[in-house]
Amino acid sequence: MMRRVPIIVIAVTLAFLACGMAQAAVPAPGQGFLYVANTDQRTVTVIDMQTDAVLRTIEVGGQINGIAADPTGYYVYLACYDGVRIIDTQTDDSRNVGMGQGPKAITVSPDGSGYYVLYGNYINLAKIGSGDVAQKITLPRNKDIMAVSPDGSMACLGSAYFETIGLYKVPSGESASPEIDFGQSVYCTFSPDNEYAYISLKDQKKVIALKAHDYFIKYDISVPSNPGGLAVSPDGSTLYATLPSENKVVAVNTSSRSVLGTIDVGDSPQQIIFSPDGNKAYVSDANSNAISVIDTSGLPGNIGNVTKTISVGSRPVYLAIASKPALPTDTPTPTPVPTPTPVPTPTPTAVPTEMPTPTSQPATPTPTPTPQPSPGFEVLAALACLATAGIYRIKK
Repeated sequence: MMRRVPIIVIAVTLAFLACGMAQAAVPAPGQGFLYVANTDQRTVTVIDMQTDAVLRTIEVGGQINGIAADPTGYYVYLACYDGVRIIDTQTDDSRNVGMGQGPKAITVSPDGSGYYVLYGNYINLAKIGSGDVAQKITLPRNKDIMAVSPDGSMACLGSAYFETIGLYKVPSGESASPEIDFGQSVYCTFSPDNEYAYISLKDQKKVIALKAHDYFIKYDISVPSNPGGLAVSPDGSTLYATLPSENKVVAVNTSSRSVLGTIDVGDSPQQIIFSPDGNKAYVSDANSNAISVIDTSGLPGNIGNVTKTISVGSRPVYLAIASKPALPTDTPTPTPVPTPTPVPTPTPTAVPTEMPTPTSQPATPTPTPTPQPSPGFEVLAALACLATAGIYRIKK
């Protein structure tokens, strides 16, 4: 009996080790990866949004004018001066897929069917993961600002040089409204419910909200200074706008269109993006070479403040979120645990004794004991499970 105890303990230990290795192999839930375009350095920094740690920097070699990630997270697209570049997030390889020089903006179709590249007076709709152009949309005037609605049905187009803003049906390219002179635009985005397009206007200290399906309904939202990048919280309650000249982010209630307050960030904030769960917002601080992380878990009541600053490359501007790891996480090879060799019970050596004188009664033969098999792997596994279950009950 005493010799079986160590075997049971070893079996339980092995069971715990196996459970630990199985749990370590399961990816942590809710992971997302922020891709930051460093415009002066021509690199992209990858940040783990779960830990807000920098994972690596990818050399792309071209001047970056925009960045977008497809819904699957397998590809990140860059609008560069020398054309469109694609990063394979599984390998970090960057390649130029052509489509001509000087793209102004880039965004991805929400359903993952393709991505849009804006070239002034036309848009290329390209196939996902390639440079193959599936469709070309011609525009009446040059544009350099573009956003696509979350349902993928409409695009908002504006210009930092020309003063017209228009809404277009996609992918058909049909105009959803006449272009109207609202002023020079800086950035545009849509509300999560597709109802409004928000546009930040240059030198006007305001953001306009356009009713996406009734273009002539417009609301003006006054902000403390000229706005830059825009983002709407996933619940649709709050609009955040960067204020580059004040080193702040302003929060606006989307229902009342009133300012809730401002948040101090880094030097010259450019773009802003919410994490998918809405608990954090990331701001690119161009002159600080950093990303400000705002805790937005208290929205809509609490607009939050900066909880962390992440150092990145030179002059970060454009932001995109990929839903899958940029590179597979290496699973550590478990150290093999040697299987214990059972120690055989020594057979006692028979000591010869003097044979007694036989009597008239025949001796009753002693039955030979049936040998019991040593416990095999199945028995040990069962004992380990029972032992583990017993420990779990005690802990509870």
